[in-house]
Amino acid sequence: MSAPRKSEDDGYVIIERTSVFFVALDEYGRVHMGFDAFREGDVLTLPGGGIEKSDRNLFAAGGRETRQEFGKHMRYELIDSQPYVFLCSMENDSLITNPRPGQRAKLRVVWFVMEMHGHVPREQKSREVLAPRAYHISRQQLEELPMRESSRIALREAFRRNILPRPEYRFRLKPDMEALRNQMKACLIPPDVYNYHGLRKVKRSPLKMSAGPFGAYLHQLEVAEKQRLQLERRRVTQRRTLDTHLRGVLKPGTARNKAYLEESERILANLLANLRQYCTNA
Repeated sequence: MSAPRKSEDDGYVIIERTSVFFVALDEYGRVHMGFDAFREGDVLTLPGGGIEKSDRNLFAAGGRETRQEFGKHMRYELIDSQPYVFLCSMENDSLITNPRPGQRAKLRVVWFVMEMHGHVPREQKSREVLAPRAYHISRQQLEELPMRESSRIALREAFRRNILPRPEYRFRLKPDMEALRNQMKACLIPPDVYNYHGLRKVKRSPLKMSAGPFGAYLHQLEVAEKQRLQLERRRVTQRRTLDTHLRGVLKPGTARNKAYLEESERILANLLANLRQYCTNA
């Protein structure tokens, strides 16, 4: 990326630092977070960091940073194709809602992802994020917990988009680079920056061994397995819902049980009446 502009009247925000990170969730809506190793006290943070030349786009940068901090075993899937782009104050990381030309700011890009394989983050040797784990975070807790302000802003956006508290997985989404570019434009990001990031294509191969018929066959197996896991999760969720409903209906003395018995007796009475009518006519 090009060096920060020196002119303060060219119509754009001056970007001092750019970071990308993940709002990383599991299928139960728990947020994968840990304590920031570079801040005093127990300050929660989302995984992420800076961009390297080897990153083919900002989504890949977020994945690389997350694997460095939570472990290579983590496998996150995109659950919202559009990122969240915002600017932070250089002084206190507070959200900049009305950027002005010449203002110095930090650029933040957030992607919303889900861990679909039941893996949990582990503390790494680099110790950039301490004691990572999955947290249930409500709207109220979001405003009360000590965490990095940029992480709080990103989680607010997750609640606003209804990704939290119950995320929904959508199969094989790709990052929407045009939405990324348009959001950067709205934040008065210089054209050389949003052109560099927004026009970089996502060339994501499903498998490293994708060449040839054998690679295509492996890819079909991968897709079928993911679809099977989706159906299994749906079946388990529906079974839990049905079990909860049945427990409420079959528990003696409850209002739902009484209503169930009354409805059953009514249906039986109707059947008997119809049967008598049929016998009489016969």
